[in-house]
Amino acid sequence: MDLLEKLKRDLSIEGRTSETINLYLNISQKFLSRYKEINEDNIKNFLFELREDGFSDNYLRLTHYILRRLAKTDKKDINISPPKIEKINVKQPTFSYEEVKKLILNAKKVCNIQQKAILAVSTIWGLRKIEILRITKDDINKKENTIVIKTAKGGRPQVYTIPQPVKEFIYNYEWEPLSRTKIYALFNYILYICGFNLENYHRYGFHSIRRALITEMLRAGIDHYTVALWCRWKIPEFGMLPVYHQVAKGDLEERVYPKHPFLKLW
Repeated sequence: MDLLEKLKRDLSIEGRTSETINLYLNISQKFLSRYKEINEDNIKNFLFELREDGFSDNYLRLTHYILRRLAKTDKKDINISPPKIEKINVKQPTFSYEEVKKLILNAKKVCNIQQKAILAVSTIWGLRKIEILRITKDDINKKENTIVIKTAKGGRPQVYTIPQPVKEFIYNYEWEPLSRTKIYALFNYILYICGFNLENYHRYGFHSIRRALITEMLRAGIDHYTVALWCRWKIPEFGMLPVYHQVAKGDLEERVYPKHPFLKLW
């Protein structure tokens, strides 16, 4: 069994998704195609080459993490600090409330059932891209009127009650498998048909909606802890509280839906 096969095996045992495994294998393959040996100097050189090629700081940090994981599979201890990210280079594109309002109202008029369903789960629950990709038809329980969201950061799946305004879209979409490329293209197409100039939004994505939701929930007076639970967001200041706190069915929805900034737009 070669090194990449061992890496794939170990990641599968850890319960990583197929998308994550493919990402690890792709970056590892690129490294191994240039360097035969995994050592600190080669990893540093590879990261330097990526920076010279214009890759983002976040991509470099991701690559650094993956290559350290590859080294672990190869039973090598690589002790390299992750590339530093200058704060001035960190951009977090975020939609304003008015932009999300325009997006939803136009989507109701021009989008098909797939586009409405994906936009609905994004604006209601602030799903990350990977969380959207993990939704299957089995996660929609029409009898209980719930949706299961499998979290991106390895936490326990979270169950939400589906609100009436978006029930039709979520129920009727088949939740067919999508690739990262397709979901990216779909997001841009939704923006385009909803009247957004893509040249002004080329760095925007589902996380831009997520940031907007968190911002507007806080402005609406929803407390930080509830926002963290709603968005499946780990905040260090809460320590182990989110782990041990057992949320009763419907409790979060009762706290959030009356003040939800985007639900009323649907």
